[in-house]
Amino acid sequence: MLWKVLLTIGLSAGVLSSSAFADNRPHSSGTAFFVNGDGWAVTNAHVLEECSRVAAPGIGEALNWIIDRQNDLAAVKFEAGSNSRTFLALRDTPPRLGDDIAALGYPLHGILSDSIKITTGIINSLVGIDNDTRYLQISTALQPGNSGGPVVDRSGAVIGVATAVLGTKFAENTGILPQNVNFAIRSMVLELFLQSRSIAYQKSAGSEALSTADLAETTTPGVLQLLCYGDEETQSVAQSQVATRQEGTVSTVSPSDLAAAFARVYHDAWSMPNEDALEFMSSVYARNVNFYGKPITLDSLMDEKQKFAQRWPIRDYSLREGSLLTDCQGALCIVSATVDWFAYSPSRKKRSSGVAIFSFSLDTKNLRILTETGQVLKGQSAKPDGMLVRWHERNGKCRGGSGDSTDTWRSCDEREYTDTALTAMGWCYGRPGQFAYQMQWHRCGK
Repeated sequence: MLWKVLLTIGLSAGVLSSSAFADNRPHSSGTAFFVNGDGWAVTNAHVLEECSRVAAPGIGEALNWIIDRQNDLAAVKFEAGSNSRTFLALRDTPPRLGDDIAALGYPLHGILSDSIKITTGIINSLVGIDNDTRYLQISTALQPGNSGGPVVDRSGAVIGVATAVLGTKFAENTGILPQNVNFAIRSMVLELFLQSRSIAYQKSAGSEALSTADLAETTTPGVLQLLCYGDEETQSVAQSQVATRQEGTVSTVSPSDLAAAFARVYHDAWSMPNEDALEFMSSVYARNVNFYGKPITLDSLMDEKQKFAQRWPIRDYSLREGSLLTDCQGALCIVSATVDWFAYSPSRKKRSSGVAIFSFSLDTKNLRILTETGQVLKGQSAKPDGMLVRWHERNGKCRGGSGDSTDTWRSCDEREYTDTALTAMGWCYGRPGQFAYQMQWHRCGK
């Protein structure tokens, strides 16, 4: 597989002293960018390998981080601060072949200056090596330390995350010396990652093209350098990992685990307001799908999804605990589970609920659904367990978050949406005379 000749570019250990651990200097570095005002920044998973702690100059140490090795993405949490941080929005429209772009980052830590760098280029291809649609091929020059940095269009909207270059192993294996052949993870893949972790982000439809100077001035406040620190005990392990990565092998999450996580994210997304739900659905199906035994195009499928969403604008779909099954042959997985579903139409004053078994085949390499089918189980009543869990999760984030946080307000909106569904299904919150801390959901009248 040609991805094995890629050299990921986030680890700059090769230009740092081998005693970096012992004298408390960073053993590697990378780039990240804020995606909301709450302190969440995005980078590559490989930037954080073998880090016992992570820091950003001028910002401080990271509080925690979340890693998705399958897609080489990570989210890093810093203190939000008294004021909302500058952050970058994700592009709302698909990238186009030939789009003018720029990459921002902190390459070659310890050799070049500590200031941020910007390089410009274009989108050379809308797919990566082996026709991997998670990636864009870009001409923008990237160096060690650029990993995790934003790739933006000329308006400043993020279209991808810088991740890899064709390295020397490619030249050794093919006899071809590549020039400016680099790759970025699509922002669509980043969106799925952020949604699955309930991390808020914003999208931008873009505006007029900026000059490179104006683009740099607009975007650089949201970009930060990441420094990775380890300890003496992990030094030999880290050096081994660097050597392994330079040969191009990357540890990944199994297709089965990825398929299971995708199934949960899918049903969470379909339980969101129509705009968000339909936007997600349009991004996860193949161009042609076998939909309940009938070949159908993506456009036709989305027409059906939109009609159903308009007919039932309040929905909740929850996987029953222990029912999720996956069966994978390579990257192709069959996923099935039992689902409790509720639907409500305020305008028609209609409600419906039940239990169903769903099944779809998923291409885990490109995160695309190829076939979908399902069956309603007659005579079974839906359980609200999953909906109640979702409400409590969102309520906790709504009540416990910062009042000027976009993540807080998003959680509050999603809580109210689930609140409406629970109420429509005959559930009540609290009883007369109770204090707020005493209130619980219960069947109305019981």
